[in-house]
Amino acid sequence: MRHACDQGDGLEGYSWAEYDPREGGVQVIKDTPNNVKLTTEFLKVPGGDFGGSWAASIKGEPINPGARNASNCAYSADVH
Repeated sequence: MRHACDQGDGLEGYSWAEYDPREGGVQVIKDTPNNVKLTTEFLKVPGGDFGGSWAASIKGEPINPGARNASNCAYSADVH
């Protein structure tokens, strides 16, 4: 599992597809060496004493579904 990425990692790409610092955004990471495209969605949830909290949805899908490697899996999780 990646916890960071930079230009030397061999990634096909990583960027924000949508971004608003007050509302949230969608980030896409194309991790070709691990054959996975990660889509992370962040959403600001209003309320509470400090203006709200953040929710995240993380979805992983194979870039090449027919490829086989040690990390070839599909995983999706919602974190609140």
